[in-house]
Amino acid sequence: GIIYFPMPRFLLLFACFVCLQSAKAQQAAKKPLDHSVYDSWESVANPKISNNGKYVLYQVKPQQGDGTLYLKTASNRPLAQIGRGDSALFTADSKYVVFPIKPPYQLVRQARIKKKKPEDMPKDSLGIYALETGKLTKFANVKSFQLAEKASVLAFLGTKAPVKDIKPKAPADTLKKLTDGLLDANKAGAPLTIVNLLNSRAREFAAVTDYQLSKTGNKTAFAVAAPKNSKDVQSGLFVFDVASGNLKKLSSGKGTYKSLAFDDAGQQLAFAAEKHQEKALVKPFSLYYSDFRADSAAILVRPGDKTLKTGWSPSGFGKIVFSENGEKLFFGTAPDPLPQDTTLVDFEHAKLDIWNYKDDYLQPMQLKTLKKDLQRNYLAVIYPKQAGKFVQLEDEFLRDSYLAENTNAEYVLAVTDTAKRVAMQWEGNTRKQAYLVSTRTGQRLAINPKAAKSR
Repeated sequence: GIIYFPMPRFLLLFACFVCLQSAKAQQAAKKPLDHSVYDSWESVANPKISNNGKYVLYQVKPQQGDGTLYLKTASNRPLAQIGRGDSALFTADSKYVVFPIKPPYQLVRQARIKKKKPEDMPKDSLGIYALETGKLTKFANVKSFQLAEKASVLAFLGTKAPVKDIKPKAPADTLKKLTDGLLDANKAGAPLTIVNLLNSRAREFAAVTDYQLSKTGNKTAFAVAAPKNSKDVQSGLFVFDVASGNLKKLSSGKGTYKSLAFDDAGQQLAFAAEKHQEKALVKPFSLYYSDFRADSAAILVRPGDKTLKTGWSPSGFGKIVFSENGEKLFFGTAPDPLPQDTTLVDFEHAKLDIWNYKDDYLQPMQLKTLKKDLQRNYLAVIYPKQAGKFVQLEDEFLRDSYLAENTNAEYVLAVTDTAKRVAMQWEGNTRKQAYLVSTRTGQRLAINPKAAKSR
């Protein structure tokens, strides 16, 4: 007959264990990694440590959706968790955190789906968190803000719908329309609020189009475009003294004020402005300067000055920067804008694109860089405290330069690819010649006689 042998106990236990693990593996199967999970992935962004080393902040941001701002002590003790907080900054004294609060992602998404205009899109808010007390203060509808580098002083610009009576008709000429748009020439003003966080004193000014807070937080400069027929608001360029609360008008009249810049000590201010009649066909800029001792800003460089090349003027697109010691003032110059024919409407203009094989750039690249070319300007330097000594550093041949990290340095590095650009059509890039240009004399020293291939 058949003889049956009993199964050893350890084999029975082993079989049960294998079956159990197999069942668990089926139940705890990992979620497949496909496109549906990407949006939920999170990353840490914008980490910062306060100057006194006691606090840290960072954001946790999903690939798509609302992020969260975390504030903690250096020992990892949580202080606050703020939904949609973004790009936060510590004040210099490590007492406050200032940050924009983005609108909910879904609201923005729906607005984009409905193709709403920029002025109708959901707006940012501004948050201020006091690290010592834990108090959170919010301001709604904030377009931009600036925080002083060396003080607990904050300035922010609100949002305001354009007012019809101060918005002129769009220029008929396409090029003029594009230039005016790049300069924000017809931008309506909005309320500007300046806050001293240490004593909570705030001051608000209406119809502000541009503003700049000094690094030390002692002064704020801002331009005002008064609404038509307004009796309470005056157009011009103003400076507000944060400590004393005094307001001073440095330039009167409606116009376009650009590139407001303080020196590091907050004791000098420079800006570009044009205050021509609205119907003027050419509106070149002038460079203004003030050390706050005179009643109004003085014009350092104006169109047609002998120091400039014939037909050139200060540029409204150029960046204005003081050297660290406040002795030098860098700014941009450019050929005067061409007069545009505004007697014809846009559809009555003939449009023709002409390209020659000897052109520096292919036609698609020329069209792509049109806005950049309209804003092109050439670096120059002036010495406000040395009787307006002027040196042109760049020109059409040498049109790209770089300031040293120490802006007191005598030389700037400039490069050019003039007469070498055509080869980019088959090489993919250009060969550049480099020069050191003296900010005192304008002398150019070639530092690579053989043009080096750009990287």
